[in-house]
Amino acid sequence: MNDAEKMPREGEGLPDEEFSELMQSISTMAPLVRGLTGGKGGGKCSRREGLLLALKPYLSPARCEVADYLIRIGRLQEMLGNLRSL
Repeated sequence: MNDAEKMPREGEGLPDEEFSELMQSISTMAPLVRGLTGGKGGGKCSRREGLLLALKPYLSPARCEVADYLIRIGRLQEMLGNLRSL
């Protein structure tokens, strides 16, 4: 069976078992992705991230980019730590 035959036809959905597995995967990954993108799901940020966010209005555009980069790196580090605990 090729990939085209595995795809549901228009108007059809996924079989219940596949849909359930997909929803479980999404629910597992959602908090991790939210943490990486800075979504409101986590609700709290690290002290370092808070400091960088507070300083951004006083930084040059180039340094704002560096602050954003450091924030993303910190979120990635936190996400990887969360993956390790799963």
